[in-house]
Amino acid sequence: MRNHLTAAALAAFLYLAQPSAATEPSLTSQAFGIESSVTNTFKASKNLESMVQQASQLISKRSLPVEIFQSIHNIIQENGYETSARGTILSEGLARTKMLDCSDRTIIYLAVAEQLNLPIVAMKAPNHIFVAWKSQNYTLHWETRTGRLVNEQYYIQYYKIDPISVKKGVYLAPMTNQQVLAVVRLEVGVRLQERGYRQKALEYYNRAIDEDPQLVEAYVNRATIFENTNLDLARNELFKALDLDPNHWRAHSNLGWV
Repeated sequence: MRNHLTAAALAAFLYLAQPSAATEPSLTSQAFGIESSVTNTFKASKNLESMVQQASQLISKRSLPVEIFQSIHNIIQENGYETSARGTILSEGLARTKMLDCSDRTIIYLAVAEQLNLPIVAMKAPNHIFVAWKSQNYTLHWETRTGRLVNEQYYIQYYKIDPISVKKGVYLAPMTNQQVLAVVRLEVGVRLQERGYRQKALEYYNRAIDEDPQLVEAYVNRATIFENTNLDLARNELFKALDLDPNHWRAHSNLGWV
């Protein structure tokens, strides 16, 4: 018996002594890491942490999905954040401008979901992302800008989504964290391009496409980098975008210029 217990104890010790698998960084910490190349993220991370804590206090295991969505939306509003129609940087919106675009708001919802282990996922539409409650039995789409439930048909009609894009999974499909981070890289690339750092912006667009080969806007933006130096490359990028989204208006518009 003594030898048996000793062997069991040794086995337990060896198991506990094994190095644990590295914990993957949170989505928000990775997003802030990407944005740190263009802005300070410290205050933003603290403000987001505060909102996640507020949500944790309001949301219980008995909360219904719509109640959870509404609680997160209310917290964003009560903290004084407004909706931006143009692309913004999450860190700047949280810490300085108080303006959040659709991707910024989506990341806040995902941060709460990550903390509370909720089945909330990001979803993509043309130049837009939102969230959904994805359970085994049903899916609820929540528009983060307006704070209301909408159905899938709303996005198809409002954004004129081609059925081909849905079939290919370009739009209206759950996004992985990697795809969400690709959107963050895209927006940082836009900011760098606006500041005149075109080559650096191109690097961010390239990385965004590596992480999400179906990120249509990254191809369109990459075309704007190439249009001054190589029209063939620019056209090729726009054709790639239109292959993914035949109705993408910016791709069609830019194709008329190159």
